Amino acid sequence: MRQPTDEERAAIPGGVGQIVSAVMPGSGAAEAGMVDGDVILRIDGVVAATPESAASPIRSHAPGEQVSVEFMHSGERRTVSMRILRPPFGEQRVALAGGAILSRRATGFGEVIQHDSIVAAQNMGGPVVDSRGRVVGLNIARADRMKTYALAAKRVRASIEAMLARVQAGDVMPPDDPSVGLPVVEFAPDGFARLGVSNGRALGPTNAVVSKEKDGEKLLGGWADADDVAVWKVRLPAAGRYDIVLDVQGVGGGKVDVFFGDDLMTVHVPSSREFGLLRVGESVSSVAEELLLRIQPLGRPQAPLMLLRGVVIQRTDQLRMAEAALPLLRWKDFERFKREWMREERRKEREAAREKMKSEMKSGAGAAAVPGAGNSNEEQGRP
Repeated sequence: MRQPTDEERAAIPGGVGQIVSAVMPGSGAAEAGMVDGDVILRIDGVVAATPESAASPIRSHAPGEQVSVEFMHSGERRTVSMRILRPPFGEQRVALAGGAILSRRATGFGEVIQHDSIVAAQNMGGPVVDSRGRVVGLNIARADRMKTYALAAKRVRASIEAMLARVQAGDVMPPDDPSVGLPVVEFAPDGFARLGVSNGRALGPTNAVVSKEKDGEKLLGGWADADDVAVWKVRLPAAGRYDIVLDVQGVGGGKVDVFFGDDLMTVHVPSSREFGLLRVGESVSSVAEELLLRIQPLGRPQAPLMLLRGVVIQRTDQLRMAEAALPLLRWKDFERFKREWMREERRKEREAAREKMKSEMKSGAGAAAVPGAGNSNEEQGRP
C-alpha cells in the first residue's frame, strides 16, 4: 500500500484511503479481485488513514483467518472477506509479531545502547539517529514500552561488511528449506503413495514423534502451535488427478492447511478416540513432477490438535480408468465368462417366454371377442 497523491485523494470518498501498489498472486486479495490501483478504505472496520493503521487489524489475526476489507474497484465500492496469506516457513513469527509469544531474554546482548524512545514492536530493526540526523544504531529489541536496545552503528557496519565479503567470496548460506535431505516417496504399483512419519520431517515448537504404547508405532503428535509443520517430498509419476487422505486421530480437533505443491486445501479434523481416514481433497497436476506436501494448523490452536499416522495419496485417474475397463477385463476369466454367458442366455429365454405368453393372451382375447367366427361353442370356450 501507499499514500494517495492529491489527485488520487480527490477521487476517494471522504479523501481517506490507501492505494494498492501491488497484489501478491494467490493471496486473499487476488482471489477477491483486487488489483493494482484499487483503494483500500477500511480493514475490519478500521479506517485506512495510513499504511500502518491499515496493517494494524491484520496483525491481530493469524494466517489463514479472514478479515473484512472495504475497497474501491473501478469506481465501485466493495466489501469482501479476504483470507490472510500464510507466509513461508521462516517468516511465520514475523507475521505474528502483533500477537506472538514474547521472548524473555533481557540480558546477554553484548555491546548495545539502551535508550528510552517509544518504539513499537513491529518497528524493531529501524535506525536510531542523533540530533543531526546521523545513524548511530539499529533497534534490535525492547524490554518494555520505554526501554529499547539498539546495536551500535559501528557494529552494524562491521557485520554488513563481513557478510558482503562472504557473499563476494561465494560463501553464501543456503535458504532454510525444510525439505533438504528428505527421501522422495514414490508411488507403488497399486497407484498409492504412503507418507509415514519415518519418511517425513516434523518441525515446530510442539511437534514431536511419539510411539504407541502397545506396538511402538510411530505417530506425529503436537500440533498446538501455528508454526508446527510436517513436510514430505513425493514424486508424481504422471499428469493426472491425485486424492489426498489423512490417517489421523483428532485430539482437540481443529482445522489444518494441507499444501500439495501449489494447491492449498483446508480440512477440519474432528475429535475422535480412534484413528480413521479423513479425505482432504483432490488435486490436478498437468505434469509428472516432484513436489512437497506440507501440513500446518490453521489459526492459533489452543491445545494439541491431532495425532497423525501418515498421509495416503491415490492416483484417482487410474482408479477411474480401472472402473471403466472392468466390464472388459472380467472376460479374461473363462469360467466367469461361461457363467455370465449362461446367465445372459437364461435371461433371454425368460424374456422370450414372457413375450410369447403376452402374444397368446392377446390373440386369445381377440378370438373370444368375435362371435360367430366359424368356431364351435366348444372351441370358443377353450382357454
